[in-house]
Amino acid sequence: MGNERRGDRERSSSYLSDRGSDGAQRFLLAALFYEMVIGSSLAFLLLEALKAMGFRVESGFLYWNLFLAWVPYLGSLAMMALYCSPNGRRWAIFPALVWLAFFPNAPYLVTDIIHLPEVAPFGWGSNLGLLVLFAWLGLFLAVISLHMVHLVVEDLFGRVVGWLSVAALIGLCSMGIYLGRVERWNSWDVLRHPHLILDDLIVPMIHPRSHMGVWGFIGIYAMLVGISYLTFVGARRHPMLQMKESA
Repeated sequence: MGNERRGDRERSSSYLSDRGSDGAQRFLLAALFYEMVIGSSLAFLLLEALKAMGFRVESGFLYWNLFLAWVPYLGSLAMMALYCSPNGRRWAIFPALVWLAFFPNAPYLVTDIIHLPEVAPFGWGSNLGLLVLFAWLGLFLAVISLHMVHLVVEDLFGRVVGWLSVAALIGLCSMGIYLGRVERWNSWDVLRHPHLILDDLIVPMIHPRSHMGVWGFIGIYAMLVGISYLTFVGARRHPMLQMKESA
């Protein structure tokens, strides 16, 4: 298993160290960049097609939230590119901070299911499918970007610290989802109103018994992101995939 993790890092580094567009393209392929572009484009085209067919679709929040879900993914790409480049490693902290601030926006798309009754006039089953499509894209953008951060942390500090950081980041992410959906804070409010955001987190910590709903919300989304991430990492290590990559 350690060899597989080392292989992931070595492949990313070799892709970025290649000169020309070939190395960059192989790096983007490894990060599933093209798959996520195609998936997001198809989701947008679906919404536009529904509108062209005359359906009234309340979709503004879907466009905006999927855009925000791309911010941490692009931040993690920039972080990995700088980290693996000879002269850019010291600058990797800046896109990493952007990733950290916006990371909750990716799995936050799951909470958009709250808009189920108002999205489109197809009945609840079709509406649910539309929302799940965007939720899946956001969740996948989240786990891919977390994987890149995991690789960097593990390369710097070792396997144990790498997995501990994943657990901590998932916990912070679930708190961020709570702050966004329930308390209605945005990522940029971390800079504008940090003390108020801390107040919304400290109070449940001081009085956990009277805020069991808060911790239930945070725990559920931590479990969702955590299981999704473990599934993603496990799939990348599957023997059939390893055989395909080595062929």
